[in-house]
Amino acid sequence: GIADYDGAIRDYANAIVLDSAYSAAYYAKANTEFAAGRYAEAIADFTAAQKTSPTADVPYYKIGLAMYHLGNYKASLDSMAKAMAADPVNAGIYFRMANNEAALGNYKSAVTDYTIAIRINPAAVECYYYRGEASLRLGNFTDAMEDYTKVLETDTNFVAAHYGRGLAKLGNKDNGGAITDFSTALMQDPGCDDAYIGRGIAYTSLRDSGKAIADFTAAINSGQGNTCLALYKRAQIECAAGRYGSAAAGLAQALKLKMAGDGQPRQPALSEIYNAIGTAHRLAKRLDSALADYTKAISQDARYADAYLNRGKTFSALAKYKSAIADYDMAITLNEKNEEGYYERGFAKEKLQNDTGALQDENKAIALNPQHVMAYYTRALALCGLQIYNRALVDLDNVASLNPGFADAYMIRGVVKGKLQNDTGAINDEGLAIALNPMLADAWYNRGVVKARLKNDSEAIKDYDKTIALKPAFSPAYFNRAVSYTTLSEHTKAIGDYTKVLEIEPAFSQAYYNRGVEKSAIKDDSGAVTDFDKALALDSNNADAFYYRAMSKARIKMDTSAILDFTRALELKPGNEMAYYNRGISMDEIKDYKSAINDFTATIAINPGNSNAYIFRGISKILMGQVTNACEDLNKARKMGNSKADKYIRDACK
Repeated sequence: GIADYDGAIRDYANAIVLDSAYSAAYYAKANTEFAAGRYAEAIADFTAAQKTSPTADVPYYKIGLAMYHLGNYKASLDSMAKAMAADPVNAGIYFRMANNEAALGNYKSAVTDYTIAIRINPAAVECYYYRGEASLRLGNFTDAMEDYTKVLETDTNFVAAHYGRGLAKLGNKDNGGAITDFSTALMQDPGCDDAYIGRGIAYTSLRDSGKAIADFTAAINSGQGNTCLALYKRAQIECAAGRYGSAAAGLAQALKLKMAGDGQPRQPALSEIYNAIGTAHRLAKRLDSALADYTKAISQDARYADAYLNRGKTFSALAKYKSAIADYDMAITLNEKNEEGYYERGFAKEKLQNDTGALQDENKAIALNPQHVMAYYTRALALCGLQIYNRALVDLDNVASLNPGFADAYMIRGVVKGKLQNDTGAINDEGLAIALNPMLADAWYNRGVVKARLKNDSEAIKDYDKTIALKPAFSPAYFNRAVSYTTLSEHTKAIGDYTKVLEIEPAFSQAYYNRGVEKSAIKDDSGAVTDFDKALALDSNNADAFYYRAMSKARIKMDTSAILDFTRALELKPGNEMAYYNRGISMDEIKDYKSAINDFTATIAINPGNSNAYIFRGISKILMGQVTNACEDLNKARKMGNSKADKYIRDACK
């Protein structure tokens, strides 16, 4: 017992007091101190022994062991090297040298020394185990697995070897084999809590989240082992399952353990924990918190590519695309093969309408991962922006092949087919999108547009109805439904839809103009004039609005004002036959027959087949007393088949 060691040490000390040059007493005292775990005292006495008897062999091996126990691995390694020089075929020395190398993180050197020890003593099971540990640290999983297997051939109850082999199998992606080894370790030692974590990781890779959660929870509840890692891994599964609050809570616990420094190996880094917390917050739409967390992760590790990538995703979610691109730039700089970084940067560039930049990034993402569905989809959007529709169609075909359930891809492909004048294909694709997602308002709208283009306005209106039910504030659906109502001569319904458009977009001049046209069609010319006034207040160069306002004014006997509008319409759009013709009629109404004749003459110059212009010019000439010339115009109209001329010929041309 310790009391015996103390007594022996006192006796040796007394002997040294009596004879300070008694080297054997120093050696004996040092060995006893070593056995009692008093390593610093043992080293001092071994050194004193050497001074009293310089010719004696230096106990480098024992000094090295003492240094190792004191955590002075470099000094221990130096002592063991001296011991090896004196005894070069001692397996134990190489084993201890290897332990020091491993403790210093020099795993390659450790493997070399363990290997020499094994060559000297092939039965040294402990050397196989520790060489397996060093190989595991180096990521040489196959070598590690072979060493652990060698250990287990000798001792099937070596729990740590089952656990280590499980880790090696995990590294080799042999998840089933890893589960077997971790389960064996737990069966032999239910207190091997880290085996729960290893098995949980294997179950996670096999997408068996239920068993993975159970194992991580068992590790956490034990209060032993690597609780921080178990909390971290469980939170990742919870996050993937949408349990963001629970994930964040678990990660907060992991963070506390990490900050407390519980000393467990293989813990996630602080940067990884902050990154994971940020992801839980980002997916829960707590974007400001996510930004803060990712920034903390980056402050812990300025070369952490995933943290930049995730912070970029958060900026994108906040529509801060320029900031997102800056983070994606960093993620890609740190990892040139970062397919997700290229995809996300391309997505942000597409949002900023930088279609060329988006195209370049998505090309790189696809080169790195030819199965990246969203990269094909975003590249298709960029190609559409560049009006390269045939290539966009190829990409959308790829999306449909890789993910047949992607409704938005069919919707966009329908738009592209419409651009390529394949209206039947467009309708079919919008139908596929609707079948996959009946709540996809844009697909209903797009199909309605194509149906209207094919003159199937009744069916188009049904699709616009569905669009509006799903998206009540979507003004284009009301506008296009109004156009279809106009085609079907349902003017009152069209007016109602234009009114709705203007509630949503009060400054939409075209909607005022169209509503004015519809009001004039139902003879609400005063209402029409009011709408044309508003259209022209928003767009003073709308020639058609001047023309139709003039028509409405003429019908309510505002001919002088109508003439001004016809004149402005002609200034903006010269050569408008009907503007000259109708201005001529208004000129007649205010008895300016000469100007009327000029307008009818201009009408005939544009369209010699306008028989009504001959009749009205003839009437104007009669009113000016130019009967002969008038009769020529009237007879011309009759020869053109216009029977309206007959009455005037009977009355004036005798």
